[in-house]
Amino acid sequence: MPTPPDPERFLARGPWAVGVRTIWLDDRPVEVWYPVDPAAVAGQPTEVFDSIDVISEVLRPFIPGDLGGEVDTGSYRDAPPATTGGRFPVAAYSHGSPGYRQAATFLTSHLASHGVVTIAVEHLGRSLSALLTPLAGGDTPEDDVDDLLGALESVGGDPELGPVVDASRMVVIGHSAGAGTAALATADGRVVGVVSLAGVPVGFASDRPALVVAFENDALIDPAAVWGLHQTLGDSVFLNIAGAGHASPVDACPLIQDRGGLVELREVLGEALVRAGEDGCMPGDADARAVHDLLRLYVTTFVHGLLGPTEGRVELSPEAADLVVGAELEAFNEPPATSTTTAATAPPPTPITLGDAEQLRIVLTGDSIADQVAPHLAAAFGPAAVIERRHYAGTALCDWFADRGDDLGLEHLADWRPHVIIVDHGGNAMTPCMAGDDGEPLQGAAYTAKYLSDSEYLVELALGMGSRVLFVEQPVARGDLLSGTHQVFGSMPELHPGGEVRFVSTWPALTPDGRFVQSAPCRDDEPGCADGWGALRSPPPNNHLEALGAWRYAVVIVEEFIAAGWIDPGVTGIAVNPADE
Repeated sequence: MPTPPDPERFLARGPWAVGVRTIWLDDRPVEVWYPVDPAAVAGQPTEVFDSIDVISEVLRPFIPGDLGGEVDTGSYRDAPPATTGGRFPVAAYSHGSPGYRQAATFLTSHLASHGVVTIAVEHLGRSLSALLTPLAGGDTPEDDVDDLLGALESVGGDPELGPVVDASRMVVIGHSAGAGTAALATADGRVVGVVSLAGVPVGFASDRPALVVAFENDALIDPAAVWGLHQTLGDSVFLNIAGAGHASPVDACPLIQDRGGLVELREVLGEALVRAGEDGCMPGDADARAVHDLLRLYVTTFVHGLLGPTEGRVELSPEAADLVVGAELEAFNEPPATSTTTAATAPPPTPITLGDAEQLRIVLTGDSIADQVAPHLAAAFGPAAVIERRHYAGTALCDWFADRGDDLGLEHLADWRPHVIIVDHGGNAMTPCMAGDDGEPLQGAAYTAKYLSDSEYLVELALGMGSRVLFVEQPVARGDLLSGTHQVFGSMPELHPGGEVRFVSTWPALTPDGRFVQSAPCRDDEPGCADGWGALRSPPPNNHLEALGAWRYAVVIVEEFIAAGWIDPGVTGIAVNPADE
């Protein structure tokens, strides 16, 4: 029997030099990294890639000139492919949103050095190069899968690469939204395995062996949700990397960590996008370079085990992480420490008791999304409720507390005794109450801690007034970006069991599978519907809601009041789950 190779060999660079070239799939480029005979490139310089070059041309004039993003990819542009060693197996990398095909050369080039041709297509609908252009959000999930499979066929038919590539099967590696693409790609028989990195938890079309990787401090994709995906699969290994975040598995993360963040880009790219780019890449997070080493080790071992370019399969084990200095696993095939692994018993319905002719008293606190939803929420409840406004564009939750120095503080509503406080903040950090001691907006762990403490304070305040609280998750923004409060708000019912604190996501109604949706089919009796079709969101570059989107958002909230047992379905007069009727 062959002796399995030591996993340490997959941590080090492989025996091949690496070539890189760009081929085209219709209007979108495909990057290909492939094995090269080291003698063919001896003495030549490797390619240095600058991530600033892939930022949308709309935004590039506003990027500070000294904000460099140069990465040595360890590959040689257009080098001749190796012709010895037989046909090389294939892996594909699907980038996140917004992202780009060269986002993880630390991994794609490394795989090629170990004899795995690695391809990456530019998904234009979620490409950083298309941000704030008409192309943004233009591709469906099925389009992204077609791109991956089309890229595989293009490489297989390339005059130089085709003869040295085994295009009959491949492993797909996806980061964030790209993991959703990888999951859907399993419908194709050529996809023999998947690596999911901080993946949107989309179910696999067909069960395949998988390496499912969560990042302990991920503020965009809850590791508990990633663990849930792992549990649905028949042959899966789960890793949770300690101290890492959503952006840890990209080339730029060590550079961001070295700089101390992306403060210079906040005004240009916006708070949500910058915060997503910094997640896991701040000085207090795990060493990003060490995290990359850990990913090289486990991903390369997994890919080799499936595609078999070496003799003997190496089993993944938690002990392999000991080979990497500066990074460690929080969990291996065990649930995240903060995950609830046993099914919780739902609390019994606790109806709100109203006197004769008494209206529901509701407070809506939020930002610009709440501004857009408010009139539709009033229409959905009708005369059954009176809604007090505590929302304004650009505000954070802390802007509505009494210590801000005005009479709009939620504390002043104690005598009014609202039945429910709806919390609909997307995570703004532009106002003074969200600034650190240096006057700059809070970032990373400090930002999350602030929203968590403010949410806890609000719950304490509400329960003290005899009120219930409904936390609302806003739909993803353009570029499939999650709200900054996604993880904090989702954790509140678990922190406060008993049914008085609830959480509801608007994703099913507005952003299915965590993908931005511009418009959708509709019924004629829905606001903003014309000839069976209506806009959910405003035109680019905005993320605001149009009438149809705001109405459906309001219906989600009303339906959650009913699902919680707080009110009777007949109170509002709207149809519950109207799409199902």
